[in-house]
Amino acid sequence: MGLTSKPLLPNLRELYCTEYNSDLHACVRYVLSPDLICFRLGCTLEWTNVMPSVLSGLSKHSPRLKVINLIDMPSDRITELTLRELHHLQDVWLTLVGDKAFQFRSASTLNVLRISSSTLTLIGDMAEQWVVPCKRLKLYSNVSVTALAVERALCELNNRILCDGLEEFQHDLSRIRNPIDHAFSFRTFTPLMRFSSLKVVEFAPFCMSLLDDDALGSIVKSWPRLERLYLGNRFFWEIPPRVTFQGLVTVLSSCPNLRELGLVFDATTLDLRTDEKPGGGVCNTNITKLHVGFSPIEQPQKVAIAILAILPCLTNIFLDIEPGHEMPRSLDRDVREAKWGEVTKYISFYNLIMKQEGFRV
Repeated sequence: MGLTSKPLLPNLRELYCTEYNSDLHACVRYVLSPDLICFRLGCTLEWTNVMPSVLSGLSKHSPRLKVINLIDMPSDRITELTLRELHHLQDVWLTLVGDKAFQFRSASTLNVLRISSSTLTLIGDMAEQWVVPCKRLKLYSNVSVTALAVERALCELNNRILCDGLEEFQHDLSRIRNPIDHAFSFRTFTPLMRFSSLKVVEFAPFCMSLLDDDALGSIVKSWPRLERLYLGNRFFWEIPPRVTFQGLVTVLSSCPNLRELGLVFDATTLDLRTDEKPGGGVCNTNITKLHVGFSPIEQPQKVAIAILAILPCLTNIFLDIEPGHEMPRSLDRDVREAKWGEVTKYISFYNLIMKQEGFRV
């Protein structure tokens, strides 16, 4: 069948290409319609020189594109023409590899930008020529780097990707490391603290054991609109946390809109302000689930009472660990897991009492 310059599917609005033979690369250009708004390119066993040429013509063939997902296409196959003059882009997902940087300048603020790479350092290096403001930034790395390297990378992304109006920042990780130099400190967060518009901050797979109550308080007070916060709750850390129950209270008092929370803290010493009002009267009724990682704990019943005082609508407590990344079992971890299980039972019991008796503990 002979192919013409006209699109075969002129009304096509969404195109999803998953696994396919490289012989079909040349055919892709003929289904790029003027009305195409979503283009997702999946994995293929072999890349040819045809596909970069096809991608370079996206603005010509499909100028109304809003969503581009090139997660399975290595960045060294992406030219500067690929994303140029696509003035309606809202959602972009790229995978950065190698050391070949390219220019990416967005005419408007993206709704969401997703970037995958081996390390956060690589993202910082390759975004040197970018100006891509976005509301939601999601970064995915394979291997962790030191906290100092994280700070440097975030500084490099400032005013390139991290711009005014940023509402969501997430950094996920495939492989973790436990050394002390990989644990975040107050300085690690400083590049993000100027964004008072942030509603979501997620560093769930990173160790936060070096943060104390004062440092955590200073960090969260710079994000008064925060609705979702996850810090270090995904794994069991050998380094004990410095954040205490009072740090948890500070987070709740500083971020009244908070609806989701994951935080590792030392629950062995509650240090309550008064026996009558744990948390000094701070109360958040939005949060129903609390993710505590494997926080140290000794007295489950006392912890349950204290937590319910500040989170009266709480129904569940979770100890998170990413499937496929189970760390070696230890007696300490097993004990914590059992005691937090007791806390959950106490909370369920108190909730049952409140429901039956019509009062709140």
